Amino acid sequence: MSNVSSVTAGSALLSEQNVFPVIVNTSYKTMGSIHFLPVDILLKICRRSQESTNHESANSPKDRPVDLTMPSEYIKLQLLTTLEPILRCLLAQVVAKDVLLKPHSSFNALDYLTLELYRNNPSKPERIDTVKSLEDINWVAEYWKSHPRKPLPLSWHLTRSEAATIIQKYWRGYSVRKQDEVQDLRRWQREWRLQKNYENP
Repeated sequence: MSNVSSVTAGSALLSEQNVFPVIVNTSYKTMGSIHFLPVDILLKICRRSQESTNHESANSPKDRPVDLTMPSEYIKLQLLTTLEPILRCLLAQVVAKDVLLKPHSSFNALDYLTLELYRNNPSKPERIDTVKSLEDINWVAEYWKSHPRKPLPLSWHLTRSEAATIIQKYWRGYSVRKQDEVQDLRRWQREWRLQKNYENP
């Protein structure tokens, strides 16, 4: 099954279980062979799944049998229970780091999801304490040895306040250096250095 049909089938499956409204023919952004669902759809998944879970827990008997062989039950109980809080934290990070307000950012959503899903694997609870970054994952560290990442530009790491501080610092320095008395002092210092170097080669 192709990536396009997988996304469509997944949307249809979740919509049948009232996780979010029918979005079978929705548009999504494509980059190469990777397909991205819009953020609003992800928010609807989280919101509707939470409402559905709360409604069922309040109105359904506690001993209701759960059939994990059903795709809808498996997605709801095995996948969304782990994926939903991580997606919520991801969106919080995007807002906190002003990712949507800048043309470039050092925040990598795929790295964040990879790290958090690896750390919060229910079958590996010890990873929460031992894994703090992607470099702590063995297969990631091995891959980076042969495929090192290029360093990101400094501007990608700066927050809006940090960038404003650098610009203001440069402007204050320029405002002082262009004053006539400062220009005279700098000119005298330059001539004095040239004369000193000429006398003491």
